[in-house]
Amino acid sequence: MEKVYCAHDQYDGIILSGVADLNGQPCYFSRIFNSGLADNWTEIYELTILDETTFRLELESWKYWLSWLDSQKDPHPVHYADLRKTEPMDSLVVKSRFEDAESLNKAEENYQNKLKINTFLNSRIPTHYAKAEFFGDRDGIDTQVKWTLADKPTKR
Repeated sequence: MEKVYCAHDQYDGIILSGVADLNGQPCYFSRIFNSGLADNWTEIYELTILDETTFRLELESWKYWLSWLDSQKDPHPVHYADLRKTEPMDSLVVKSRFEDAESLNKAEENYQNKLKINTFLNSRIPTHYAKAEFFGDRDGIDTQVKWTLADKPTKR
């Protein structure tokens, strides 16, 4: 069993992406989407080994997400990212969504971390493919996974 550090996306109780160990190394995992299948998802996950910096950024981003879930005071992290795509951080449109400068700075730091994480992931090819059995809560807080290595799926 391997540790799951965070579970980013879920659909119908299935964890679609997150960060977990594979043989003790932290990896980003993402379930492979295939529009040619009836339910659109294969059973296979792509896994990409994370370097220490990206792993740390993932943990910081997860901590921010959990903090947001507790308070839900500021805009949702995805809504903030959407806003930042069209507005600079110091615009009145962005600033007006926050109660204080500290909250705005935390949201901006998380946004910048996500940009760095995505840059890293987009520059890498998955290192492994595997099927997953998840155990414990599906929230990524108390979750474990058993990976079974698999071949890269063929495209239809």
